[in-house]
Amino acid sequence: MSWMTKEGCINELKSVSEESPRAIFRSNLEGKQYTGLYDIVFANTVVTQRRIQQGDIGYLGTFHCKNWTMAQHKLEREENLSKVATRSK
Repeated sequence: MSWMTKEGCINELKSVSEESPRAIFRSNLEGKQYTGLYDIVFANTVVTQRRIQQGDIGYLGTFHCKNWTMAQHKLEREENLSKVATRSK
């Protein structure tokens, strides 16, 4: 597992082949729903596939160099939702 910022995830995905995609999950470090970091992991491992198949609620999607813009939109949406949730507390 690797914890990265939104920008770090996007930079990583731009060079990731379709044969070796990455899965991105929301962070839940120390019980906090959003920490500004995302868990970006190899998507094709047994552990990651199990997380996805079991319906991990933090799963944002599987991405690579040809669909990294989809990841960018999802991550921006996550950050915007987090800001709204923080303001409403």
